Amino acid sequence: MSSLPWGKWEWGDWMRDAGVRASSYAARGLWMDMLCHMAASPETGFLLVGNRAATPAEIARIVGGERRTVERLLQELRAHGVYSTDHRGAIFNRRMVRDYVKLQQDIANGKRGGNPNLKKSNDLPENKVNPPVKADKEEDKIREENSKNPLPPTGVALSPIEFDPIAEAVQIWNATCCPELPAVSKITDQRKRALMARLKADFGGDLGEWRCYCIAIMASDFLVKGKKWRASFDWAINPTNMTKVLEGNYANKANGPGTWDWVDNLQHTMDEEFSP
Repeated sequence: MSSLPWGKWEWGDWMRDAGVRASSYAARGLWMDMLCHMAASPETGFLLVGNRAATPAEIARIVGGERRTVERLLQELRAHGVYSTDHRGAIFNRRMVRDYVKLQQDIANGKRGGNPNLKKSNDLPENKVNPPVKADKEEDKIREENSKNPLPPTGVALSPIEFDPIAEAVQIWNATCCPELPAVSKITDQRKRALMARLKADFGGDLGEWRCYCIAIMASDFLVKGKKWRASFDWAINPTNMTKVLEGNYANKANGPGTWDWVDNLQHTMDEEFSP
């Protein structure tokens, strides 16, 4: 078990994270509890039971919640891109895993005398170093215990480069728009290029804004409830169609065009539904 008794907490990052802020109070509370358990996991940052992925029912027992409520909240967190899953299906916190890997690298560098990018071979004589102070000893003790934890298995996303925004955006579409609209089952190269272009150009890469866009589509009777035609994923990532949706051209008359207030109201309604 990880022996990290504490961790750095970036308050601003928590408040600015679009996925976290878009989640309900209940979902954020569940996520906080999950973070505590992931910090104490045999594989730091992963939510496991033994060496396998924890199921929703097991997560409910771990956090002391009702199974169906926890399942709904997990779906909400997933739709907002708050967490990722690895090849085993295990939930993990991307930042916690990255920080753990960096810690292991720091430990390895420390054993060699420091960061190889900063250290020079003739910085200090081999036997002439400052004696460690008490704080250094405590930190060394913590790092020594943490070094006993194995690195996460090969193939698990360990860095921001390996995080797949396309897969997360598709997951958000499927969780938010289906079964009313067709689900995405295959991510072709053409879809990847079109989706990535729209995420960057229209949402600045913010998956929380992408989910609001999906909600806007779902709130339109014309796009969702048509008898002969309904919006599809490929229709939604077309730049012309996206502009029309964002400008409120498909909003129901009661909602009024050209405003996103109705999306906020719908989000509030969804938050209440997800609350226990």
